Amino acid sequence: MVKTYTCQNGVRIVLENNPTVRSVAIGVWIGTGSRHETPEINGISHFLEHMFFKGTKTRSARDIAESFDRIGGQVNAFTSKEYTCYYAKVLDSHAGYALDVLSDMFFHSAFDAEELKKEETTKKVKVYDFKRALRFSKDQIRSLTRIHDNFARLLTTHFSAQLRSYIQITVSSVDQVPYEEFIRSIPNMTLLNLFYVSPLEGRIMLEVNPTIGYAMMDRLMGGIGISHNKTESLTEIETKIISNMFEGALENYREAWQSITDIEPEMADFEVNPQFVQMVSPNETVVVISLNTQIGEVSGVINLCIPHVVLEPIIPKLSVHYWMQSERNEPKQQETKAIEKRIMTAKIPVVAELGESEMTVEEFLNLEIGDCIALDKPVNAPLTVMVGNKPKFLGQAGRVNRKQAIQILDHDIRGEEDGE
Repeated sequence: MVKTYTCQNGVRIVLENNPTVRSVAIGVWIGTGSRHETPEINGISHFLEHMFFKGTKTRSARDIAESFDRIGGQVNAFTSKEYTCYYAKVLDSHAGYALDVLSDMFFHSAFDAEELKKEETTKKVKVYDFKRALRFSKDQIRSLTRIHDNFARLLTTHFSAQLRSYIQITVSSVDQVPYEEFIRSIPNMTLLNLFYVSPLEGRIMLEVNPTIGYAMMDRLMGGIGISHNKTESLTEIETKIISNMFEGALENYREAWQSITDIEPEMADFEVNPQFVQMVSPNETVVVISLNTQIGEVSGVINLCIPHVVLEPIIPKLSVHYWMQSERNEPKQQETKAIEKRIMTAKIPVVAELGESEMTVEEFLNLEIGDCIALDKPVNAPLTVMVGNKPKFLGQAGRVNRKQAIQILDHDIRGEEDGE
């Protein structure tokens, strides 16, 4: 049943109760859209929609995003021709909190000058490849594999030293799947470490199988590395120990990406239920890197989930062409001069050919002293001067100081055609 109320200030409230669900959808609808804009302020509705998420007097843009992430909710907005809507979806127990954040965004937005400038300079049009549908190319997947191969080696060294035990971590697969598919593929209760990689936007998820997580914690606390799968009843101390253990490993992730870009990983949150983590929309493409992990007799998988939105600014750097360019160092001026000097003093063979002739094997075998071989050139034709087995000049034979010599007459066009 739908109920409608009108406040004294004219604000209308529309309520619809659905007793079969525990979720709540809260929306603030403004009766102004793109059709109400004049040519001078075209796009202002959509612009203001973005600015509402840039922070309030008491909450930063990051605080707004994290406030809904913490409760497993979602906040968004859209602009149509007739109206603009700001909405949130949360569990019924968090309805008051969601309404408080929405009210703060709507009534106390900061409209910071710096954020206004950023929004103005943001690229409004993006190239969309329908053939690839924003997915990663095989070349880019290979680059991500190389980066995380390095990360796996660094993690092996890090945890081996920290746990004082045999640790082996290797990359088993790198796949691109929808975010929803990845969430369905991991256990209902697992160890989820969420971290930022500034200056890139968004978050990365490090999912650790409980079998691995508990074996690590047992070893860290002085045990032999036995696993106890009791994720649903983690104590505050256990949560802190596990999150700190993987937070210390984030420095290795920064080092693994150093050849591509500089990032500053920062732990953002720790969760055990994937359903409470809403990093991106369900259909968003994510890259999932699976790391096979062996701790003594215990084995399991660590998954890294990287949304496309995180990697989008640096996708061009994930090509082999970029890697080859970045590895190529410009020669120093002294080195260039030294090479030139050695080239100038290098000796090369120079041969003047009188001509050529063809004969059969029988004629060759019957050659004797005193026989004459007719060449293919007339007597007055210039000779070919070969430089390093390549025709370079045309010349004529002569004598200088009782020694045979060749006078250069012209360039041989055959050498020029070969690019010599």
